[in-house]
Amino acid sequence: IRAEKFNIRRRRGQAKAIGALLIVAGAVLTILYKGPIFDLVFYSKTREKQSSFASSIGHGGDSFGWMKGTFMLIGSCTCWAGFLILQANTLETYPAEITLTAWVSVMGAVMSSVVALVVNRGSSRPWIIGMDKRLLAPIYSGVLCTGVAYYVQGVVLRERGPVFASAFSPLVMIITTIMGSVILAEKISLGM
Repeated sequence: IRAEKFNIRRRRGQAKAIGALLIVAGAVLTILYKGPIFDLVFYSKTREKQSSFASSIGHGGDSFGWMKGTFMLIGSCTCWAGFLILQANTLETYPAEITLTAWVSVMGAVMSSVVALVVNRGSSRPWIIGMDKRLLAPIYSGVLCTGVAYYVQGVVLRERGPVFASAFSPLVMIITTIMGSVILAEKISLGM
């Protein structure tokens, strides 16, 4: 799509090529190598049950769960890259970041609601919001995780482009792994 200039003879082009190769090599290494488990200071035996439950979510006894997860991760990264490029192109002709953030959030809420209606057929319990964490979590997620993040991302995309904005995407996986270990007591291995 010619969003970025690439010249392998220049240092900048070589750095981009080496960076792309390192990212792919790191992803393959993460998938294939599990490594020893880290014993973190805050991890205790009392959280062992919670850890085994958290690590078993989503597997369902399927021995090919890692393969499905790999394809889902590749699909997610591809869609995210496409979204960043689309958002950068949109911001060239429609420079109102806050309005664009609102539209992205509304469309995401509509699509998520449709998926939730299909998945939770006949059950009204997930749709009941009380004055507890069921209200706090969507507000926190909607305002901070989506609204502020998409606004800042829009500013970065307009100023620096989609390549610069996507360079920080690997931090999401690192932060998710750390928070999963702290909050859900998931074990972190060297391959993670």
